[in-house]
Amino acid sequence: MTIMNLAEKKTRAPFRFDGRAAERNFERNVSIVKNENDLVLAIDHSVLLDGEQATNMEKAHWVYNLVLPFMLAVSLWHMLTVRVWRFFYLLTKGRPTSDVQKREYIFGPKNLSFWFDRIHPLANRVRNSVQTPFALDTIYVQRNLPVRNWRDWVLHFWLEQPDGVGVTNRLKMTFNRMQEALRLLYEQKVEEIRMVSLACGSAEASIQALANFHQRYPEHAIHLDLVDLNGDALKAAMKLAVARGVSDMVCTHQMKLREFLSTMPDNHFHLVECVGFKDYQKNQRIVELTADIRQKLTPQGWLISAMIAPSKWAFVVEWVINWHGLNRRSRELFQRLLEQAFNYEGDVVESVLEPNRIHSVAVCRKAA
Repeated sequence: MTIMNLAEKKTRAPFRFDGRAAERNFERNVSIVKNENDLVLAIDHSVLLDGEQATNMEKAHWVYNLVLPFMLAVSLWHMLTVRVWRFFYLLTKGRPTSDVQKREYIFGPKNLSFWFDRIHPLANRVRNSVQTPFALDTIYVQRNLPVRNWRDWVLHFWLEQPDGVGVTNRLKMTFNRMQEALRLLYEQKVEEIRMVSLACGSAEASIQALANFHQRYPEHAIHLDLVDLNGDALKAAMKLAVARGVSDMVCTHQMKLREFLSTMPDNHFHLVECVGFKDYQKNQRIVELTADIRQKLTPQGWLISAMIAPSKWAFVVEWVINWHGLNRRSRELFQRLLEQAFNYEGDVVESVLEPNRIHSVAVCRKAA
């Protein structure tokens, strides 16, 4: 059973669970996930490929409010297990020094729990690739993957909780606002549209918006820069760009954001997307980065950004999904931080929460 097989929408024979066989196959499944970790599920299963699905903002099922105590109990067990594991890690290996060791220490054992990551290869992929494009790639497409057996059902149960549905809404909102921005730039007769995705990850929203624009206006000049420090993220993004037929319009840059921005002239980009990166930054850093981005925007240029808000599901996300380090802020605080950078007469900052009230997406426009 590989990730690719899990993504196939084909009719299978009725599932019969063999516990011993599942145990024997688990390690093999995990090794397959590692070997295919660069598989980009969005190529065939993106929610942005269907126009109706891309515009439909979803709300998580009400049953999650009933089962929240159970989910919190599992999260607490995960937290205690990881902290015990960290204690013995320090005893046997000492304090982590390299980036690899620090990541290993923070994220804990690779095969933690039969409640989540040991149940399903895709769950294992999510837990062990958080803060990379491969975790989000799985979360984004899970609504389009089939439920053929109880293991698939468990995967969907954990990934379709409100924070998972909310982050998929964030992807859709980002994509829709980018499409709107590109349409307006075309109507303004901008000869060559220059866009950039900062800390791009797999850049799914940016690449799909670029592909849709190119399909509609094939003769119009448009260019997309992708910036990320993670080389695997850039490879995944280029795979998606190749699949969408726009790779010749995309250029990748493996470098830090501030370093990249310092190499760019002022008033250069018509559209900047920076979604996800600010969730890990302190308030002052957000203001400084946003001000740097504003400086690189053309007059009437667009910045599309996002922020994650406090949520009663945060404990589940941190200890079951294994997503650590998020700095959650209210939409109102996020709006104020952006307004500190877009504070010139004529600047516009607008933000909106998705239906689960966890993720907010903001559109900032520089004055003419």
